Amino acid sequence: MPPTLPSPRTLIPAALFLGAVVLVLVMPLAGAAVLGVLGVVLLFLLFPCDWRVAAFCLAGAMYINVIRLFVDSLYPLLLFDFLLCLAVFVSFLNHAARRRIASAESPLVLSPPVILALLFLVLCVVQLWNPNVPDVQFALKGFRKTCLTIVGFFAAVWMFRGRDELDKTWRIVGLAALPVCLYAVKQALFFSAFDYRMLDTVAADVATMRLARGYRAFSIFPGPFHLGMFSCIAALIALYLLKGPNRLFWGAVYLTAFLAMVFAQTRTNLLAFFAVSLLFLLLTTDHPGKWIRNLLLLGLLALPLVYAGYALRIEKFERLVVSLTRVQEDSRLLKRFDLYPQIIQAIREHPLLGYGMGSGGDTLEAAIGVVHFTSHNLALKLLLETGVLGAICFLGVTLLCLRRFLELWRRRGKAPETYRLAALSVSIIAVIYINGLVGSAIEPYPANLLFWFAQGSLVLLTDMPALSAEGKTPGQAMQEGLDREC
Repeated sequence: MPPTLPSPRTLIPAALFLGAVVLVLVMPLAGAAVLGVLGVVLLFLLFPCDWRVAAFCLAGAMYINVIRLFVDSLYPLLLFDFLLCLAVFVSFLNHAARRRIASAESPLVLSPPVILALLFLVLCVVQLWNPNVPDVQFALKGFRKTCLTIVGFFAAVWMFRGRDELDKTWRIVGLAALPVCLYAVKQALFFSAFDYRMLDTVAADVATMRLARGYRAFSIFPGPFHLGMFSCIAALIALYLLKGPNRLFWGAVYLTAFLAMVFAQTRTNLLAFFAVSLLFLLLTTDHPGKWIRNLLLLGLLALPLVYAGYALRIEKFERLVVSLTRVQEDSRLLKRFDLYPQIIQAIREHPLLGYGMGSGGDTLEAAIGVVHFTSHNLALKLLLETGVLGAICFLGVTLLCLRRFLELWRRRGKAPETYRLAALSVSIIAVIYINGLVGSAIEPYPANLLFWFAQGSLVLLTDMPALSAEGKTPGQAMQEGLDREC
């Protein structure tokens, strides 16, 4: 019997390992790079490239900013983004190779919202070389903030097979979010030496972070606005899971997310928190009596905490309540609107070409002589950086996803759990757009990654109605349909 040759699954890791051993002895940095490639190869050989990889990346993205304490380079911050990009690429090849693009066993790979998302991605890549951009490094930073997280959209479309996997992923994200929110609460009560080190990595300026007696909470994120948006999303996930078992636990997660948002001291997210919570309750409660009951429970849970903190003269609560009641006197807010006419005039001068990646970011200031606006508005940011076509593509993806949600809403009685999952996605999308009224909104990471993932989830749920409605495999659903016809 002739000897059998080792399979490529064995030869590739073995060759990389031997090459890495040699390179480590001669060139340590190159050897470490090869070992990194080996690790990625082994990951995709030993573990299936499915929803679990996406869930791991979404959860890991919450903690990646801690790396900035140990390395000066910004490239390690892209670890989970690039890993998810690689997983999405492999999944797309899997769809194409098996010719499952329009079959009943997988979602449409190139449905209209996917096409618009791809077009938006292409336009953002083209804008890396806009003449207005001072250098490639600046453009790449802007690209990461504006567009790179769109990989979450494609991950939901191409790496998931239905409602059950999406449900498990949101549970994982919710569990991973709890320590982040708990640490924000701790940070507001006690600012440790570790927090002072993390403060050096914050993107916001000192005036924004500083309070009369301490700092705004930001947990392990680059700023309090990141924490505020993320807390709103974590609270929505907890609301979604309140209907199942472990209600007490998820109620505690909701309360913790609320406290983290309050300690972040962002008024926009305080309003967004209640707005999206009410939106989710409205979408998922048909009976008026139950809706009123849920509304009262929400008010009894959250509002007394804010005003109790104000009555006890706790600075963070007091400052938040006072700022909300004196919005018309807030010069920081009003100055944002004063800049809008100049931004609109700049957009009129270059409506199609725009000004390139990073030109409308809230935390990126360009070099002298280069057009840059701190937009403080999502629509203006997109128009500045990608032009009219890019803004249309971005908004078009959302509108098409909302149109698909309406389809699920019309048949919500037939698939109630699928509809609730879709309502969660719509509520998460609303977090970004509410913040987009007074901020760039799409920049805070990982809220932007979860935003794109939520939109991709809506595409998946409507492209696979049989699977999402009953939690069965496509083959089982098709067989049951044939049996009923016979």
